[in-house]
Amino acid sequence: MKKIFAVILVLLMSSTWTSLSAQSRKVQIKRTEIENEKDVDIQRCDPIGKGGMLLTLKSDEKQKRLENNKEIITFCKYDTALKMVKTADVLCAEQRIRPENDYFTDGSNLFRACMFRRGDYELLYLDGETLTPTFFQGDIDRRSDVKARRAAGGYAYIMGIADKLPYVLCINVKTGEKNVIEVPVEDKRSSVYVSFETADNVEESYLFLKERVNKEYVLKFYVISKNKIVQNYTITSEGDGKIPSTVYACKTDDGSYIISGTYSIEGSKAKNASTKIASGVYMKKIKNGATVFSNYTNFHDIRNYLECFSDRYQKRVEKGKEKKAKKGEELNVNYLMLPHKIIIDNDKYILLGESYYEQTHMEARTEIGMDGKAKTTWHRVFDGYAFTHFFIIEYDQHGNVIWSNAAPFSAPLSKKLSRHISISKEANSIDLVYPEYGKMNYITFGLDGELTKRDEVPYVDEGERLKTAELLDTDYWYENNFLITGLLKIKSDDGKRRVFSVNKLTFKK
Repeated sequence: MKKIFAVILVLLMSSTWTSLSAQSRKVQIKRTEIENEKDVDIQRCDPIGKGGMLLTLKSDEKQKRLENNKEIITFCKYDTALKMVKTADVLCAEQRIRPENDYFTDGSNLFRACMFRRGDYELLYLDGETLTPTFFQGDIDRRSDVKARRAAGGYAYIMGIADKLPYVLCINVKTGEKNVIEVPVEDKRSSVYVSFETADNVEESYLFLKERVNKEYVLKFYVISKNKIVQNYTITSEGDGKIPSTVYACKTDDGSYIISGTYSIEGSKAKNASTKIASGVYMKKIKNGATVFSNYTNFHDIRNYLECFSDRYQKRVEKGKEKKAKKGEELNVNYLMLPHKIIIDNDKYILLGESYYEQTHMEARTEIGMDGKAKTTWHRVFDGYAFTHFFIIEYDQHGNVIWSNAAPFSAPLSKKLSRHISISKEANSIDLVYPEYGKMNYITFGLDGELTKRDEVPYVDEGERLKTAELLDTDYWYENNFLITGLLKIKSDDGKRRVFSVNKLTFKK
């Protein structure tokens, strides 16, 4: 029998360093390739800060020895020098409803929630330091629609809706204590889920719902700490017909909250409160339940935003803006935008967003009718989400825009909507990293909002050719380091190889 490490993965080559100039800064790449055996499925790679990273995979050889509805998942821990330091095999339940949403982290540990059709669940808590697994089982309403799985402050959260009523299942991963929060809503018929996120700097979670009250939408904001709701705010519209499409929150040092996201204009295309289309971005500061300031920015007012489109489209929009301006109105055009949580930088705030569209194609389907005649119909088929450009905005302490900028970017087509750009803020620069087929891209902005550097690093060395690339991803790791990964098939003079590429990108001063 092969040794466990030979079955799972083999270090194909030693780590290498590459330095690239970026004006006054240097970008350093440390790369390790992990050979991917044919019977091994590498599922994901999660950074856990200075604790390193966790690689999750499954081996077909091990699965053959198991009974039905069970699977062995192997977790490998690497340090920040990209050296494997520990591995663990964990026996888990196999049958799942939404396997793509099973895993989530709190930045230090890994979680896996399996939801079963009969209404029960299995939660795995994997300690990021020791790789010790702990399991929790329980029951939820079998008709429950699970919206999000999150973790923070020693708690795992499963947020869902049952009988049109939202709830949050809270599990203390240290004691095993469980609690279900029944979230109060005024009218469950009009209540719409918006988002459920955990905070990066405090042990809190934030649930946002939209409700129709007195013929207009209001935003319900619930602050959850540990296993209970500690704050409950209602944020009303400002009478301008602007409805939040996406919502995220961050807590400041003075105990107030910065609410940010995208907004749509109430009208024919925004009658559904759950719509994702947007005309711009907003940010609000909420303190003691009151709005301290509020800012709405039309996408067209972001510098270089229209430059990311064709000349023909730009002329059409500019003409529309002129017509609206003569009437004293603002032109609102709908886009699909995936914003990030706002970054708090002392007394300033940074907001990043990624613009995308749904790529489709038409397919013909021919069927033989009852009369024996062939009938051809055309159907639209969804190919995936295609990304086109991004924007970045910096606000002052009062919510005023200091500067904004936008630039084109592309990312691998994916049928799962997810962010592709990772961001890090340092004293003298803002660094962005994102993957693209065949290369890793990085962009640096100065504190004045000017794009000072844009460059790329290939996934393969000189003289090699990239045949295929899957699971391309970037994550902010720690300090000024990013983790860039991907499953690659490479061809060289020595032959072909299939590897999981792990790259540590470091911005040097």
